[in-house]
Order: sequence, then C-alpha cells, then structure tokens
Amino acid sequence: DRFGRFADRKREIDNEVFNIVEDVERRTSRDAVVAALTSRGGRPESAITDQHLGYYDEAIRSLQAKEREANNLLSDLERERLEEERIGEYVRTRDQRMAEVRGRARAISDMPIDRFGRFADRKREIDNEVFNIVEDVERRTSRDAVV
Repeated sequence: DRFGRFADRKREIDNEVFNIVEDVERRTSRDAVVAALTSRGGRPESAITDQHLGYYDEAIRSLQAKEREANNLLSDLERERLEEERIGEYVRTRDQRMAEVRGRARAISDMPIDRFGRFADRKREIDNEVFNIVEDVERRTSRDAVV
C-alpha cells in the first residue's frame, strides 16, 4: 500500500541522511577547514585544496536535498494519515447508522399489529427511513473506492 511504500522510502532517506551527517561530522566542516587554512597563513602542507572544500560543499548540498526529500515524505505521510482518519470516521459513522437502522427494523418487526393499522403506518415510516439511509450510504463512496 501507499503508506507502507512511503514509510519504506522515508526509512531509506533517514538512513542516507544519517550516513551523510555521520560522514560530514567525521570530517571537519567547510568552515573549520577554511579557518584552519586561514590560521596557517594560506595553504597548509597537507594539501587541503579547493577540491576538498568542493567535496564538503557537495556533501552539504546532498544532505540538504535529502532533508528536503525526507520532509516532503513526512508531509505526504501526514496527509495520508489524515485521509485514513477521515475515511475511518466516515466508515464508523456509516456502520453506526446502519446498526441503528437494523435496531429500529427489529423493534418494528417485534411490534404487535393492532386493529387500527398503526403498525403498518409505522412500518412504512421506518421503511422510508431505511430506504433514505441506504440510498445516502450508496450515494457516498465506499471506503474501498476512496482508498
């Protein structure tokens, strides 16, 4: 399902972000490299070059891109969760209404028939209520169709 795929992709990105952060933390940051170069009066003998600084910049850009992607996935997951909640609430409401209708129908079927036909009138009213509720439920989309 979509939620599972999002969760799997989020875990992959979290792992990639963790690895990049760990790599960047293990090495020195670009600012620290620049400060070290400056404090030594220019280029040190260890040959930390602009190419090395470029690697750090690239790692930082990659990290920022992964963080953006992770944040986008989190937003997608939150939207999916809210949609699932909304669908679940609709299904609970529909099920509750159907249970109420069944209860009313049972109560009517248990009513004794009196000679004035009140039972028949009440049965018609309930039948109309049941028909309207069923029609309303059918008109709306089912949970499976929404998902």
